[in-house]
Amino acid sequence: MDDVRFLGEFEAAAIPRERWKHRDHIRMAFLYLREHGLEGALPRIRSGIRALNRANRVPESATSGYHETVTVAWARLIEATLHAWGAPASFAEFEAQNPHLLSKTLLRLYYSRERIFSAEAKTRFVAPDLAPLPQPVDRDRGGIEVRDENPRSEVAQELMEQLGAELVERYGGEGSGPFAPNQVEVPGGFFVVARLDGVPSGCGALLPIEGETGEVKRMFVTPRARGRGVSRAILAALEERARRHGYAALKLETGVRQPEAMGLYEAAGYERIPCFGPYAADPLSVCYAKRLERI
Repeated sequence: MDDVRFLGEFEAAAIPRERWKHRDHIRMAFLYLREHGLEGALPRIRSGIRALNRANRVPESATSGYHETVTVAWARLIEATLHAWGAPASFAEFEAQNPHLLSKTLLRLYYSRERIFSAEAKTRFVAPDLAPLPQPVDRDRGGIEVRDENPRSEVAQELMEQLGAELVERYGGEGSGPFAPNQVEVPGGFFVVARLDGVPSGCGALLPIEGETGEVKRMFVTPRARGRGVSRAILAALEERARRHGYAALKLETGVRQPEAMGLYEAAGYERIPCFGPYAADPLSVCYAKRLERI
């Protein structure tokens, strides 16, 4: 069966349980990740697996059904492989080049039995406790560099203008929510810019909102840099600064018309919460929070 027909059967939830094996999970994830990158692929992977489980009457219990950490960890392994070695034209080529991914026990290199089979790991992504998952680094480019930036700089203003224009396209009106440079020009405030091959390609901000809680804002990646791990690098940089400053938790808001952003945050361990502050009455807002480990 060719890749197009296989993916069509998956999206129609038409693959029988006896045919849905580990290799098929890898094949499906490869096809989505090749086309959409991690942020765009994860929502499709999640919804597709859940739909197929329902069609095959797979019980949802502590030991059966959808598993968030297993799903995200495998997606990250496949994404890192695609970045390092390139994306071949077919899954047949991909599995021939990467036979290690066909081993069901590969995650044992990263997770202890206790952690991967914990109740928490089934419902939300938890980081590995034995070894970190590989980060995507393209074979044909330099790494992603994330640095602190003056939010009033030309680079910062240009990126935020692009963000505002994109939000207007998606939501109409003014598009971008309230933000002023002086919000991060305080203790506990940060503004970062990511550069890809030396080119400014994304930004993000962190500002204090209450007690030991900070808010992530102004997350944006230019269209040319999407699907290359830039947004995850920005988020990781903001979280690192938050831990260093002493924040115990982070909150953020995104929108229902930004599924790729929702996929990013959920993959990074953020959980949906009731919308807060100025977003509480906005039906288009989706809010998340994450507890931070102390350093």
